[in-house]
Amino acid sequence: MCCGLLALAFTLGVAPVSVRADELSDIRALATGGDLAGAIKRSEKALEAKPRDAQLRFQHGVLLMDAGRDAAALAVFTQMSQDYPELPDPY
Repeated sequence: MCCGLLALAFTLGVAPVSVRADELSDIRALATGGDLAGAIKRSEKALEAKPRDAQLRFQHGVLLMDAGRDAAALAVFTQMSQDYPELPDPY
């Protein structure tokens, strides 16, 4: 899906931290493996620990979109665009 490509582009455009990259990789692997609900749950848990992590927040929004939870995804991206107006991806 095109949203996955956006997530990849966003990830490559921001300097990754190895622990975060592993966490994001695990979340993406769950989604790619067909466990979208598990990926969403894991991203929610990760965001509890790191609520200001832009990469995690963006990935969470993408997962919500992929799950058809468009209103929730829109809320994530809207808040991101307010918190990080310099980032084009949430728009």
